[in-house]
Amino acid sequence: TDTRWNEKQPCPSPDGKNVMFISDRNGIDNIYIASLDSIDKARPLTDYVGGCSNPDWSRDGGSMVFSLFQQQGWDIWSIEKPLSKLLKDTLLLTQFMESTVHSRALFTEVKLKADSSKSGISEQAPEDTLTDSLKTEVEKASPDSVPLIIPDTSDTGISAIKASTVASDSIYTIDSSDTSDPLVHISEPEVMSPDSSSARNDSSQIDTASISKELSSAEENTAEETKTISDSSHPAVSSNPSSPYRLKFTPDLVTFGLGISTYYSPAGQWLMAFSDMMGDHRITVAGDIQGSFQDYLHLFASYFYLQKRLDIGAGAYYSKDYSSASIFGDRLYHDTEAGGFVMAQYPFSISSRLDLEIFARNIKRRPVGFSGPTINTSALLPTLSYVYDNILWGITGPLTGVRAAGSLVVSPPLNFVDDPFISADADIRMYLHLAKRFVWANRLFLGASVGMAGESSAKRYMLGGNENWLLYRINIDEYERNLPGAFYSNFVTPFRGWNYIDISGTKIAVLNSEFRFPFIREISLVWPLPIQIRYINGAVFTDIGNAWDTEDQIKGLPFPDKIYGGFGFGLRANLGIFILRFDRGWPTDFRKDIGTPVNYFSLGTEF
Repeated sequence: TDTRWNEKQPCPSPDGKNVMFISDRNGIDNIYIASLDSIDKARPLTDYVGGCSNPDWSRDGGSMVFSLFQQQGWDIWSIEKPLSKLLKDTLLLTQFMESTVHSRALFTEVKLKADSSKSGISEQAPEDTLTDSLKTEVEKASPDSVPLIIPDTSDTGISAIKASTVASDSIYTIDSSDTSDPLVHISEPEVMSPDSSSARNDSSQIDTASISKELSSAEENTAEETKTISDSSHPAVSSNPSSPYRLKFTPDLVTFGLGISTYYSPAGQWLMAFSDMMGDHRITVAGDIQGSFQDYLHLFASYFYLQKRLDIGAGAYYSKDYSSASIFGDRLYHDTEAGGFVMAQYPFSISSRLDLEIFARNIKRRPVGFSGPTINTSALLPTLSYVYDNILWGITGPLTGVRAAGSLVVSPPLNFVDDPFISADADIRMYLHLAKRFVWANRLFLGASVGMAGESSAKRYMLGGNENWLLYRINIDEYERNLPGAFYSNFVTPFRGWNYIDISGTKIAVLNSEFRFPFIREISLVWPLPIQIRYINGAVFTDIGNAWDTEDQIKGLPFPDKIYGGFGFGLRANLGIFILRFDRGWPTDFRKDIGTPVNYFSLGTEF
């Protein structure tokens, strides 16, 4: 076929009149059937999210088989009389496929309003009122204990059903077979009786007398006090007495592992997470041990209060572990570290929030197997940051939108703080979705750090390399130079064409610009292993910037005297469990030098 979809694996019917094939017209591989003389009028036979493949007819054409990923595995499925089971309508588009068809934003704006009952965040639907026709249906069944089922007819594409408290013996079914009416039709109630599992009430009216008798009987048997509202203006009244909410924690996740070996001796790890029914409180505890408690031990605990709009939390940790004293791993330190944090998050909208965190730690590093001083340092880091993010994700990275983050960090000049400084960072990213097919991604990162109490800043910015770079290379001289302040410092990537920490300083300015495009639709191998890789994207890029110290600035100006960068191309493929990226970048000083290209195989999404 000559279409924009990925259509494959055609299989003509035995009589030669029809053809069955796989197509991703809605974003998922499903089976379509069409007459050979009107392929453009193909109709879907299946609507599965697992993806269908390898369809085939039986010899007489009365049935067909295909493979389908369902219930965590591949199986062979069959359909009898497939020509009589074609779907009348086209399949619902996935969000990704819709983004390639329509240029409009896929997400409906959600307005946030404060909940007066708990000052929390509640999502306000576009409309939350009954339409006149639905009111008429409800008024036909208005006894006190009858549930109200109200369809959410917002234009978000998501159908939500809201129900009030329902009497224990009343059941409503929802009939959505008539798609011409935007309202969800309410069918007549089914009243459960002791003699049968379900008996339909033929009348459009509900027998309120029988319901009242059953409720009265239930009240006598349970001997519980109930309150009845006689005002007929109330459409629904709970038949159960109200009681205050009692805080009770239940486990959300519990994992535990234990082992023993001749190298580590006993080893184990655990993670437990608890919350209450409303999700207002969350507790997490975790830890692991290898060998002796004196040598290797990690403990962590945290608590978050999430009932109000302002989320607050606190946590603490304790750690004993070994770490390398050099990049070659030929010397070891034994570290004992303890710390904690308190934090608060305040969301302004669904896309933005303000964060405040105060982090403190103390670490004691004792040399093991070599002579050297014991290092004892303490840090206190209050951090205020603002985050904005409204992007729409694609297969390998963002498609459209803006991401921005700014932070202010202060290490105060107190007696117990070893490295006082103040720093400010800004990371702004913008993505343009062009012609429903291409993405132009731009990123600007700015940062500066200044020492306090007459000392140089311990926080430095280390520039070069790519995020999650496999088989990475590192500048050893710059590594040794920046090692004392590594805890406070930032790795800024990508800066392709360069190694990790090729460039460093207390100030930084970087611009990344990347044009992304679809490159290969599908690679399918049959032997020696059946491998299929779809939607491989390409990119061309340039990275421009520098990290510098005060002595590297132009005289009288806060700008560096040199500008570095890199340019090149890359490929990205979503392999299901991770995204594999390849980049080849040439370093340059934008004057006369273009260095040897560097290859990057990396994991993770694009910036």
